[in-house]
Amino acid sequence: MKERPIPFSAAMVRALLDGTKTETRRICMPQPARVNPSGRWYQMAGGGHSLNFWGCPYGEPGDVLWVREAWRVGKGYDEAKGSEFTSPAVMYEATREDALERWPEIVWGRHRAGRFMPRWAARIELEVKSYRVERLHDMREWDAVAEGIAAPESEDEISALGAFQELWLSLNGPGSWVSNPFVWVVEFNRRIS
Repeated sequence: MKERPIPFSAAMVRALLDGTKTETRRICMPQPARVNPSGRWYQMAGGGHSLNFWGCPYGEPGDVLWVREAWRVGKGYDEAKGSEFTSPAVMYEATREDALERWPEIVWGRHRAGRFMPRWAARIELEVKSYRVERLHDMREWDAVAEGIAAPESEDEISALGAFQELWLSLNGPGSWVSNPFVWVVEFNRRIS
C-alpha cells in the first residue's frame, strides 16, 4: 500500500465529508495516444518507434490518498513552514466555523494553500477502489453526482452535469471542457480516522 497526496477545493472537501463525493476526475498528463481497457495507456514516442507505459499516478486499488486542503494554524506559526511544526489546532477552510467554535481563544494565522499541507495536518484519507481512463465528455449525470455535485431538485435548476462543467471550467480554465481531454477517473472510499 502506498500513500499519495491529492488536492481538493473547499467545496469538494465538504462533499467528501458528507459522503457524496466518491470519485474524482483529473486530467491525464501527458494525454494518451490510445487507451487499453485496463485503464493504462501507451504513448507513442520517437516517431512511433518505441512505446512508453504509464500507470495511474493516483495509485492502485488499496492505496491511500491523503487530502490536501486550504488550512490555517495559530498566528504564532505564520513564519514557519508546515513541515517545521505540528499543531493540535488546525482550521480547515472548508469547515472554518467548526474551528472557530471549538477554539474561540485562538488567533488564527495566515491562509495556507492546500498544496503546502504536510501529511501531519491531513484529516481525510481516501482508499482507492478502482481507476480508469476516459474522455471527459463520457461523463453522465450520475457521474457528476458521484463527483459530489447535488442532483437538481426541480427542472428549473441546472443539471448536476451542467454544474460539474462549471466547476471544471473554474478549476481548469477556459477551453478545458471543450478540449474533451482524457481524464483519470479514480473511485474511492473515505477512510474513517
